Amino acid sequence: DRRGSASRPNASDGQGIIVPLRFSLKAWDHQFSSVTSYSRLNDFQGGDVDGSAANLAELLANLKSYALSEDLKVISPRGRLKYSAGLFLYRSHIDVDMGYRLGINPGLTTVSGMQVLQPFMPLLEQGGLNSVTQQIFPGGAADTLGAVMGTDVRSAALYGQFTWDISDSLALTAGGRFSIDDRQ
Repeated sequence: DRRGSASRPNASDGQGIIVPLRFSLKAWDHQFSSVTSYSRLNDFQGGDVDGSAANLAELLANLKSYALSEDLKVISPRGRLKYSAGLFLYRSHIDVDMGYRLGINPGLTTVSGMQVLQPFMPLLEQGGLNSVTQQIFPGGAADTLGAVMGTDVRSAALYGQFTWDISDSLALTAGGRFSIDDRQ
């Protein structure tokens, strides 16, 4: 089990808010509703990703996000023709600052099956195997590679469903949705 052999427990620390708001109104024999949701989260995730007690690699991620959604809907009164229709809007933004910490744990030579690296340990402890490694890992054998990523999502949709009760035992239902999505 990888979790049992990891050099230390994975870390997670975050905070945020989630605010839902629902509003309903009965007017003109119709039911109108609005459901709004807003969330903002800041989170840190980090942990051992190489699956060994040697702690060769770990992933560090700081995540910041927000999302806002709105759903407006109208529902008809009961009768032979029933319908519901609505408008859905959504917007979110996520920023992720990820780091991959790569390194050679000095205790590596004691890990079962890893004695093959023993001849290279002096080179690794001096900061790298060659000049190319020095350029990639200027701080030495243990360094952090990173990336900053972000995405924006915007969506809008119109939807509806209609039901016509032709008789007490037969009904015809039709529905549809038109969506526009933009992801960057």
